Amino acid sequence: MPVIRGFAADLFAGRRVVVTGAGGGIGRAICAAFRASGAQVLELDLWASGAEDVPGRIACDLSDRTSLFAAAEQIAAGGPLAALVNCAGIFRRLPLAAEEAIAQWDRDIAINLTAPFLLTRALAPVLAGGAVVNVTSVRASTAAAQAVGYTASKGGLAALTLALADELAPSGIRVNAVAPGDVDTGMGNA
Repeated sequence: MPVIRGFAADLFAGRRVVVTGAGGGIGRAICAAFRASGAQVLELDLWASGAEDVPGRIACDLSDRTSLFAAAEQIAAGGPLAALVNCAGIFRRLPLAAEEAIAQWDRDIAINLTAPFLLTRALAPVLAGGAVVNVTSVRASTAAAQAVGYTASKGGLAALTLALADELAPSGIRVNAVAPGDVDTGMGNA
Protein backbone atom coordinates (compact mmCIF):
# COMPACT_ATOMS: atom_id res chain seq x y z
CA MET A 1 0.00 0.00 0.00
CA PRO A 2 1.32 3.48 -0.80
CA VAL A 3 2.46 5.60 2.11
CA ILE A 4 1.00 9.08 2.32
CA ARG A 5 2.19 11.46 4.99
CA GLY A 6 -0.77 12.22 7.23
CA PHE A 7 -2.26 15.53 8.24
CA ALA A 8 -1.99 17.14 11.66
CA ALA A 9 -3.79 14.98 14.22
CA ASP A 10 -6.80 17.26 14.56
CA LEU A 11 -6.78 19.14 11.24
CA PHE A 12 -10.04 17.56 10.07
CA ALA A 13 -11.56 16.76 13.47
CA GLY A 14 -15.31 16.41 13.10
CA ARG A 15 -15.25 17.45 9.44
CA ARG A 16 -16.69 15.39 6.58
CA VAL A 17 -14.64 14.39 3.55
CA VAL A 18 -15.47 12.29 0.48
CA VAL A 19 -12.96 10.02 -1.24
CA THR A 20 -13.82 8.21 -4.47
CA GLY A 21 -11.92 5.04 -5.34
CA ALA A 22 -11.65 4.43 -1.59
CA GLY A 23 -11.16 0.70 -2.06
CA GLY A 24 -8.03 1.08 -4.21
CA GLY A 25 -4.45 1.42 -3.00
CA ILE A 26 -4.10 5.21 -3.16
CA GLY A 27 -7.71 5.74 -2.08
CA ARG A 28 -7.29 3.54 1.01
CA ALA A 29 -4.17 5.45 2.03
CA ILE A 30 -5.93 8.80 1.60
CA CYS A 31 -8.85 7.58 3.70
CA ALA A 32 -6.46 6.40 6.44
CA ALA A 33 -4.70 9.79 6.50
CA PHE A 34 -8.01 11.63 6.80
CA ARG A 35 -9.25 9.27 9.52
CA ALA A 36 -6.02 9.77 11.48
CA SER A 37 -6.68 13.53 11.38
CA GLY A 38 -10.14 13.07 12.88
CA ALA A 39 -12.23 13.33 9.71
CA GLN A 40 -15.48 11.55 9.10
CA VAL A 41 -14.60 9.81 5.82
CA LEU A 42 -17.26 8.93 3.28
CA GLU A 43 -15.77 6.23 1.06
CA LEU A 44 -17.18 5.77 -2.45
CA ASP A 45 -16.33 2.67 -4.44
CA LEU A 46 -17.77 -0.43 -6.08
CA TRP A 47 -18.01 -2.26 -2.78
CA ALA A 48 -18.71 -5.99 -2.72
CA SER A 49 -22.11 -7.00 -1.39
CA GLY A 50 -22.27 -6.32 2.34
CA ALA A 51 -19.17 -4.11 2.42
CA GLU A 52 -21.35 -1.02 2.07
CA ASP A 53 -22.77 -1.87 5.52
CA VAL A 54 -19.52 -0.53 7.01
CA PRO A 55 -20.20 2.98 8.37
CA GLY A 56 -19.08 5.65 5.92
CA ARG A 57 -18.97 3.37 2.90
CA ILE A 58 -21.20 4.27 0.00
CA ALA A 59 -21.56 1.86 -2.90
CA CYS A 60 -21.35 3.83 -6.12
CA ASP A 61 -20.69 2.97 -9.74
CA LEU A 62 -19.13 6.19 -11.01
CA SER A 63 -19.75 5.15 -14.61
CA ASP A 64 -23.50 5.08 -13.94
CA ARG A 65 -25.04 8.54 -13.56
CA THR A 66 -28.04 7.26 -11.58
CA SER A 67 -25.72 5.65 -9.03
CA LEU A 68 -23.46 8.72 -8.93
CA PHE A 69 -26.32 11.18 -8.44
CA ALA A 70 -27.89 9.00 -5.72
CA ALA A 71 -24.56 8.94 -3.83
CA ALA A 72 -24.14 12.71 -4.25
CA GLU A 73 -27.65 13.33 -2.95
CA GLN A 74 -26.99 11.13 0.09
CA ILE A 75 -23.70 12.93 0.79
CA ALA A 76 -25.13 16.45 0.35
CA ALA A 77 -28.00 15.65 2.72
CA GLY A 78 -25.42 15.13 5.49
CA GLY A 79 -24.33 18.78 5.47
CA PRO A 80 -21.09 20.65 4.80
CA LEU A 81 -17.99 18.96 3.39
CA ALA A 82 -14.38 19.91 4.02
CA ALA A 83 -13.06 18.05 0.98
CA LEU A 84 -13.87 15.98 -2.08
CA VAL A 85 -11.03 13.80 -3.33
CA ASN A 86 -11.69 12.44 -6.81
CA CYS A 87 -9.30 9.50 -6.64
CA ALA A 88 -11.19 6.81 -8.54
CA GLY A 89 -9.62 5.81 -11.80
CA ILE A 90 -9.33 2.90 -14.19
CA PHE A 91 -6.46 1.88 -16.40
CA ARG A 92 -6.42 -0.91 -18.94
CA ARG A 93 -3.91 -1.54 -21.69
CA LEU A 94 -5.76 -2.16 -24.90
CA PRO A 95 -4.62 -1.67 -28.50
CA LEU A 96 -6.50 1.02 -30.40
CA ALA A 97 -7.63 -1.56 -32.98
CA ALA A 98 -9.07 -3.94 -30.36
CA GLU A 99 -12.78 -4.71 -30.71
CA GLU A 100 -13.57 -3.35 -27.25
CA ALA A 101 -11.45 -0.17 -27.61
CA ILE A 102 -14.49 2.12 -28.01
CA ALA A 103 -16.24 0.68 -24.96
CA GLN A 104 -13.02 1.05 -22.94
CA TRP A 105 -12.66 4.66 -24.10
CA ASP A 106 -16.22 5.41 -22.92
CA ARG A 107 -15.56 3.80 -19.53
CA ASP A 108 -12.21 5.61 -19.08
CA ILE A 109 -13.80 8.98 -19.84
CA ALA A 110 -16.84 8.24 -17.64
CA ILE A 111 -14.87 7.27 -14.54
CA ASN A 112 -11.66 9.28 -14.89
CA LEU A 113 -13.13 12.55 -16.19
CA THR A 114 -16.93 12.81 -16.22
CA ALA A 115 -17.46 11.48 -12.67
CA PRO A 116 -15.15 14.10 -11.06
CA PHE A 117 -16.97 16.83 -13.03
CA LEU A 118 -20.43 15.57 -12.01
CA LEU A 119 -19.51 15.01 -8.34
CA THR A 120 -17.86 18.41 -8.03
CA ARG A 121 -20.88 20.06 -9.61
CA ALA A 122 -23.33 18.17 -7.39
CA LEU A 123 -21.38 18.72 -4.16
CA ALA A 124 -20.20 22.32 -4.71
CA PRO A 125 -23.14 23.72 -2.70
CA VAL A 126 -21.91 21.89 0.44
CA LEU A 127 -18.19 22.51 -0.22
CA ALA A 128 -18.02 26.29 0.44
CA GLY A 129 -14.75 26.92 2.25
CA GLY A 130 -13.60 23.41 1.34
CA ALA A 131 -11.39 21.81 -1.26
CA VAL A 132 -11.54 19.53 -4.26
CA VAL A 133 -8.49 17.41 -5.02
CA ASN A 134 -8.37 15.59 -8.34
CA VAL A 135 -5.96 12.70 -8.64
CA THR A 136 -4.65 12.92 -12.18
CA SER A 137 -1.50 11.12 -13.30
CA VAL A 138 1.90 11.79 -14.80
CA ARG A 139 0.23 10.15 -17.80
CA ALA A 140 -1.76 13.37 -18.23
CA SER A 141 1.29 14.74 -20.02
CA THR A 142 3.17 11.57 -21.02
CA ALA A 143 1.72 8.66 -22.94
CA ALA A 144 0.90 5.25 -21.53
CA ALA A 145 1.35 2.56 -24.19
CA GLN A 146 -1.95 1.21 -25.48
CA ALA A 147 -3.96 3.36 -23.07
CA VAL A 148 -5.31 6.25 -25.10
CA GLY A 149 -8.49 6.56 -23.03
CA TYR A 150 -6.58 6.69 -19.75
CA THR A 151 -4.06 9.22 -21.07
CA ALA A 152 -6.76 11.44 -22.60
CA SER A 153 -9.02 11.25 -19.55
CA LYS A 154 -6.23 12.14 -17.11
CA GLY A 155 -5.13 15.01 -19.37
CA GLY A 156 -8.73 16.17 -19.42
CA LEU A 157 -8.90 15.92 -15.63
CA ALA A 158 -5.82 18.14 -15.34
CA ALA A 159 -7.49 20.73 -17.58
CA LEU A 160 -10.80 20.36 -15.73
CA THR A 161 -8.96 21.08 -12.48
CA LEU A 162 -7.74 24.43 -13.85
CA ALA A 163 -11.21 25.37 -15.09
CA LEU A 164 -12.91 24.39 -11.82
CA ALA A 165 -10.31 26.26 -9.76
CA ASP A 166 -11.10 29.42 -11.69
CA GLU A 167 -14.87 28.99 -11.54
CA LEU A 168 -15.18 27.89 -7.91
CA ALA A 169 -12.67 30.29 -6.32
CA PRO A 170 -15.31 33.00 -5.79
CA SER A 171 -17.31 30.44 -3.76
CA GLY A 172 -14.32 29.83 -1.50
CA ILE A 173 -13.67 26.36 -2.92
CA ARG A 174 -10.05 25.48 -3.67
CA VAL A 175 -9.45 23.03 -6.52
CA ASN A 176 -6.08 21.35 -7.01
CA ALA A 177 -4.65 18.21 -8.55
CA VAL A 178 -1.95 15.73 -7.66
CA ALA A 179 -0.32 13.66 -10.37
CA PRO A 180 1.17 10.43 -9.04
CA GLY A 181 3.62 8.45 -11.11
CA ASP A 182 3.57 4.68 -11.25
CA VAL A 183 2.33 3.30 -7.92
CA ASP A 184 2.20 -0.42 -7.23
CA THR A 185 -1.50 -0.74 -6.49
CA GLY A 186 -2.34 -3.49 -8.96
CA MET A 187 -4.28 -1.14 -11.27
CA GLY A 188 -1.36 -0.65 -13.63
CA ASN A 189 -0.92 -4.42 -13.97
CA ALA A 190 -4.12 -4.78 -15.99
